[in-house]
Amino acid sequence: MRTPIRHLFMKILKHTATKILISFVLLSVLVLQADWQLFITTLLQVHSHYLIIAMLLFFTATLFSVLRWSHIFMIFNMRPPISYLYVLYVLGSFLNNFLPTSVGGDVYKYIRLNKRYVGRRGEILASLLGERGIGFIAFVILNLLLSMSYLHMVYASKPLMLLEIFIALTAPAMILLYIAFTYNTRPITLLHLPAWVQDKITIARDLLRAMRLRPRRLFLAFLYSVLFAWNIALSTWFIFLAFDLNISLMYTLFIITIVNITGVLPISFNSIGISEGLQVFLLSLIGVPFETALVAATIARLAHLFITAASGIPLYILYKQTNL
Repeated sequence: MRTPIRHLFMKILKHTATKILISFVLLSVLVLQADWQLFITTLLQVHSHYLIIAMLLFFTATLFSVLRWSHIFMIFNMRPPISYLYVLYVLGSFLNNFLPTSVGGDVYKYIRLNKRYVGRRGEILASLLGERGIGFIAFVILNLLLSMSYLHMVYASKPLMLLEIFIALTAPAMILLYIAFTYNTRPITLLHLPAWVQDKITIARDLLRAMRLRPRRLFLAFLYSVLFAWNIALSTWFIFLAFDLNISLMYTLFIITIVNITGVLPISFNSIGISEGLQVFLLSLIGVPFETALVAATIARLAHLFITAASGIPLYILYKQTNL
């Protein structure tokens, strides 16, 4: 008879294998449609200085994320040093490249914080959930506001219209989920999870309920989420400039919001294939050639991998033997 932990591990393994297969299929579809001679020609015409700027903006994006996270911690009367949270965030971003979901690095952050702040597991888990939730809501709100400027495109493209309908429905869904999760006062029971894990989730639920009592902190966290989104858009905009794509910063932000919102869906491995496909599709709506769009999307993925590895690996080696 399999233990609950073994059963859970096997289930995760199967889901991960399925996600890898889906990513492979999606990337294969993109690759098979490309004219590789044109793809390579476009790649060789890159303006590398724009790519350097785009990658350096990763560090300011991380700073905005860390500031958002720190304000969530303050709600629970915790004040981890900004420098400490920054290192954790960089390491988490690096690990995300090799984990099934875009939030896989949060597990590492949770483990490390537990070692430093013993007995605060509930607060740590609540901070991670709150930080992700506020960031997601910010992307949804920005997308809905920006979609007003691109209604003609939404009406003209059925796939884009379906995407926007899905995004519009996520806002009330998030509110209902929060209400259902936080207003339930009974202990949380989840199948195949140890009792102590369920207890910690129950504590985190109770702490998340308290977040609405600190509106100023929530507003500041939301503000940093907006700055983070604009920072990512600016980084992507420089990648577009690297391939002579004259695209407005506002439309770039529109693309980023869609890619990041759909990126949380547990469909492919770390959203590989979905993010690239969406970027190619959204760029095609404004007349960008398929190969150029595919080059930009591919370079965006590789640039993120490079900068997170270049910063994450040295930090991991540096702090491997410490109590970070």
